Amino acid sequence: GQAPVRALLDAGPAPLRERLQAVVAADPALIDIGVAAVTVRLTNLTPTSELERALQTPTFEALQQKADEATFERRALAVEKERAIAENEMATRTELARREKLLIAEEAENVRNRATGAAEAQQVEAAAEAERIRTVEGAKAEAERQRIAIYRDLPPAILLGLAAQQLAGKLEKIEHVNVTPDLLATVLGEFRKSPAVIEAR
Repeated sequence: GQAPVRALLDAGPAPLRERLQAVVAADPALIDIGVAAVTVRLTNLTPTSELERALQTPTFEALQQKADEATFERRALAVEKERAIAENEMATRTELARREKLLIAEEAENVRNRATGAAEAQQVEAAAEAERIRTVEGAKAEAERQRIAIYRDLPPAILLGLAAQQLAGKLEKIEHVNVTPDLLATVLGEFRKSPAVIEAR
């Protein structure tokens, strides 16, 4: 086979010379005719060109196979690296999308909270304003009821005098006052009917 031939060529001529010498020395045919081999000389061991090519073919094939395996491994590593990069990019995009979704949800929640707070503040202000208006209007109504109650019990003459006094306070200047006899008689009659009230004033 090629392996023993390659081993023989790699070992050189010395091992082959020793083996040939032993074979020749023990050859019965030579011994029978009285020939004794003293020494065997082998100076060189070179394969033919055809044998050299035949011996180199497995080496070339092995080298080519190793080169192919190395190329395959490089391609496999490149594919694995590209896959890892793609997975990393996908994971990064997924994480960014998740964070963006959280930010959008948080911002929406903040907007809702601000809107709710503003609405509640407006409701509180509106309720306070309504309560203030009710209090003021209630006080005005109560004062008006008390004033009406006071005026309701006064005699007509007193009411007429108060009305005249209030009218005079609102007028800056009175140029003419017309008092008819009927009005004067009515006023004097009312004063005569309620002397105690007039004296009290």
